[in-house]
Amino acid sequence: IQSDHPDIRAAAERLAGVNAKGDAGALIRRAYDFVHDQIQNSDYENTLDALTTLRWKEAFCGGKSRLLAALLRANNIPATNSLPAQARSLQSGYKN
Repeated sequence: IQSDHPDIRAAAERLAGVNAKGDAGALIRRAYDFVHDQIQNSDYENTLDALTTLRWKEAFCGGKSRLLAALLRANNIPATNSLPAQARSLQSGYKN
C-alpha cells in the first residue's frame, strides 16, 4: 500500500500535526477528511495506487481507500482497504 514512500509519509506527518499525536481517533478523522475533501472523484473507474492518488489528487473509490490505508499505516494505525477484513471487524463487535 506504499505507506513507507517518502511522499506518503510526509503527507501522513502533516495530517498528524502536533495536536493529534497520541489521539488515534482524531488522526483517523483527519486522514479521512483529507481523502474525502482533497481527492476528487474520478469520472471513470480506475485502479490507482496510493501514491498516484496522492499525486494526482483524483481517484475512484479504490484509489481513495488505498491512500487512506497508506496514510493511517504511515502513522502506525493498522488499516486495510479489504472489504472482507472490514466485515470481520464488524462481526467481532467493532463500533465506530
